[in-house]
Amino acid sequence: MTARLSGALRALGATALFLLAGCAVLEPEPLAGERRELSRARTLWQRQALASYRYEYAPRCAECATTYARPVLLTVDKGVVVEAEYVDTNQPVGINPQLYGTVDSLFALVQRAYDQHAYAVNVRYDAERGYPYDVWIDWRADLADEEHGFAITRLAPYVPAVTAFSR
Repeated sequence: MTARLSGALRALGATALFLLAGCAVLEPEPLAGERRELSRARTLWQRQALASYRYEYAPRCAECATTYARPVLLTVDKGVVVEAEYVDTNQPVGINPQLYGTVDSLFALVQRAYDQHAYAVNVRYDAERGYPYDVWIDWRADLADEEHGFAITRLAPYVPAVTAFSR
């Protein structure tokens, strides 16, 4: 009788482990839908094959300094931000333009927010080209004023001017 009970308990334990393991596998990953949407948008962006483009970048934050909050027109040439100028004055921004991001780096920011379990991540992607055009990230629920985001407008291919050299 003891052997039968012992065997039954082992079978019951094995069944319980199987069911628990199955539940873990079937449980959806947090933010799975958002991650799929990010992947689809990134793939659409990569299909554009735009290494050189311009876009208007408008930062958003709760407590931005006035100079930081100004929209900037960014020029990306061969995957590198080469120029940044204020939209309202057409004057160069007084910092290294590479401190601003390419579209690929903005995708990486959204990915990092998901990976680091930011408190809230709101993203809208351009239907035609896939780039994130409206992003708001609240990194932590217990901190005030650390949230930030951006808007992208006027994204268009950029063709650098060709300079002719003569002798």
